Parts: sequence; structure tokens; C-alpha cells
Amino acid sequence: EHENAGTKPLPTIDENFWLTAAQKTSETCPGGTCTIATDTAVGPKYYSGNVTVNAGVKLTISGPLYITGNLTLNSGSELSIDQTKCPASTVLFINGTILINSGSKIYSTNTDPKNFLLLVSDAATTQSIHVISTNILEAIFYARGSSGDVLFDTNTSITGALVATGNLAVSSSTVTYPSGSLTNALFSTCQ
Repeated sequence: EHENAGTKPLPTIDENFWLTAAQKTSETCPGGTCTIATDTAVGPKYYSGNVTVNAGVKLTISGPLYITGNLTLNSGSELSIDQTKCPASTVLFINGTILINSGSKIYSTNTDPKNFLLLVSDAATTQSIHVISTNILEAIFYARGSSGDVLFDTNTSITGALVATGNLAVSSSTVTYPSGSLTNALFSTCQ
């Protein structure tokens, strides 16, 4: 929506701050993968391993998450912020890749200004963040790995921001930058 808006330096994120905040509760993923199979609220939480959100599951984020592996949202899954516990935006810090499958949704709050989830991938690989077609995403995505690429396939509606240290590829999708909500965005540990 804001073509040729110019460039700005990449933001600095204090990884240790978010790691400490997430470690209020922790889980070691059996077999290397924690699977979230039913609607639930989670956070703050530290996951040692990969996290997969099953198809159709609604995950309410009530604090920062720190995932040492990959995050996968399967088809039709949803992420949203618990507005009763999070007075501001919060962070999902993923050491690996983020894969968002078709039909998934990520919602900001309905407050004014809106609060967003910031999904940070620290993977040093192509497709650090890969969104497969037909999603509605209200979030901030940051691929900060040394070659962090972001790939959005067709028919995705994004309200928020996309930041990458590598390539940014958005194919037949719309990106709306809500400047009023992001200009002065605040982030919280939700506690």
C-alpha cells in the first residue's frame, strides 16, 4: 500500500530479553516436535524443539514464545493475541524456519491501535519464512538470519510488516502497512 516508501535500518531485537521472558514455563518436545492438537492458550513458554500447530487448531498467545526449532502452522490453524493478558504486541522468537500452510490465519487485536504478533525467524536459510497461498495474516514477520528470505505465495492478505535480511518475494498477494498501529508499536511480555 506504500510503494517506494524508502528504506529504514533493520530493527534490533534483544533475543536474551525475550528468551528470559519465555522461560517462565518450558517444555522439551518429545521426539523433537511438540504438537498442539487442540484449541489452547500458551505463553510465556520456551520450547526445546519444533512446534507444529495441527490443522484447524486455534492457538491464543498469552505471552512470548521462544522455539529452538521450527514453527509449522498447518492448514486452517489460527494464532491470536490474548487481549486480556497482553496489553501490547508480543514476540514469537523461532530459531528455525516458519512455515504457514494454506488457509491459516494470524490475527491482531481489535484494539485501537492494534497489537500484533512479531514472528522472528533466526534461520540462516532460504525460505526462513514461507507462507503458502490463501492466508489472512495480521502480523509482523522478520527473517533476521544471515540469509533470511521471506516467501509469500499467491492470494495472501498481509496487514503488518515484512522484514528480511535476504530476499523478500511476495507473489500476487497484498501487503497493507498500518502505519498508525506500527509507528509507535509497543511490545510486552504480557505479565
